[in-house]
Amino acid sequence: GPILSDTSSTGPDLRRIGMLRPSLSAPGSSIYSAGHAGALEVPRSGTSMAAPHVAGMFALLRQRYPNENPLVLMSALETTADPGVR
Repeated sequence: GPILSDTSSTGPDLRRIGMLRPSLSAPGSSIYSAGHAGALEVPRSGTSMAAPHVAGMFALLRQRYPNENPLVLMSALETTADPGVR
């Protein structure tokens, strides 16, 4: 299964007792992206690579359920994510 990056945040959210953060993770290590200066693709890592995955999933849900509360859609992503990430 997927492996959580060593640089990913895990554990309790110190601002809210009992809350774990992040509530949702996405692939962010060695993601091939468009290159520059003639490079076809280059591997990149970080939140700049993970954020588009989550944004895309949310956009698909929003398109399918345009009148749903965004908090409900986010909850749907959080509660159906693969909990087997190590």
